[in-house]
Amino acid sequence: LPRLLGYNGTTAKPAAQTVLVTARDDPLLAQWQYGLGRSIAWTSDSTGHWASNWIPWQGFSKFFSQLVGWTFPGEESGGIEASFVDRGGRTYLRVESQNSDGSGRDFYRTSVAMVGPDLEPATVDLNQVASGVYEAPIENLASGAYAVRVTQTRAGEAPLGRTLGMVAPTAAEYRLLGANEPLLAAIRAATGGREVETPAEAWVHDLQTTSRFTDLWPWLLVLALLLWPLDIALRRVSLGRRELADGRRWVTDRVRGRRVAPRTQPVEGLFAARDRAGASGARSAIVRESADRASGATSTPVASASAVSPPAPTPPPSAPTVPPAPPVAAVPAPAPAVAAPTPATPPAGATPAAGAPPAGPEDTLAKLREAKRRRQG
Repeated sequence: LPRLLGYNGTTAKPAAQTVLVTARDDPLLAQWQYGLGRSIAWTSDSTGHWASNWIPWQGFSKFFSQLVGWTFPGEESGGIEASFVDRGGRTYLRVESQNSDGSGRDFYRTSVAMVGPDLEPATVDLNQVASGVYEAPIENLASGAYAVRVTQTRAGEAPLGRTLGMVAPTAAEYRLLGANEPLLAAIRAATGGREVETPAEAWVHDLQTTSRFTDLWPWLLVLALLLWPLDIALRRVSLGRRELADGRRWVTDRVRGRRVAPRTQPVEGLFAARDRAGASGARSAIVRESADRASGATSTPVASASAVSPPAPTPPPSAPTVPPAPPVAAVPAPAPAVAAPTPATPPAGATPAAGAPPAGPEDTLAKLREAKRRRQG
């Protein structure tokens, strides 16, 4: 063939037949059967741009005439028939090809191009199974009308072809007429039913009904009452992190027991002073008892105004007020220490003043009240 000056680089499709290739094995001429039609792909041109050496070539006209003529439908050949055959639960495409004298056309390469109801093309290659008979199984064949193009080729023979119209039958399971008695019998046996023999039996109300039921509204009402306060709380009460932390602390204290608040430094000083006062009073009582035993006399202590401890001074206004300590459980507070009065021993030869009333409990209480009034005033 004459030399070409250029072509378009392409890749042949899997279903295409490559006729001519370039020195780089790129497709130059390819053909394929698409549905009922044929297509040709020539990757160069037919003008003086790339095919300037082809124009003066003697086979230029014949080459391109045959190239275009191959795309035309071939002449219809007689003796070719196609049909769908159901055998063994499968559908087969069957093609019978015979000569004019009734003998079968053997050893032909037979292919069928079909276009189904979905307008999608498909190509099927058939194998010879008998003299002039070619078959191939068809999977998932939808019912409907098909356009079929049968092509037969053999070396040294003119190609044969014919276009036919075929109709795929309905699937076998849809062609079953009547009731499925085995299936109905199996259902009756599994459910304990019986066969209805007359049309009137279908309207007889003999089915067993159930009267057992459970009222759900009481449970739903209780659930609504339980959720109602929670709904109000969620709408009305605003809880933050601080409130949640305080609530958790309160619950923890109640579960583990009430904790004793730590004493502050001023409170610790007051408790220490009280303990010291109690200790000094105990020592005075011991000393007095020892003195009485040594002298052998019994004296009655008389409370005097000087024996009463002076009231605590009022703290200045600038001093910070100490908050009262919380009550302490399981720690009894001792009685306030009051200095025990030292019995006054009259000097020898002294006599009490005439007309002076003896000192008693009433005078002691009066003096205490007077001291309290002075302190408050």
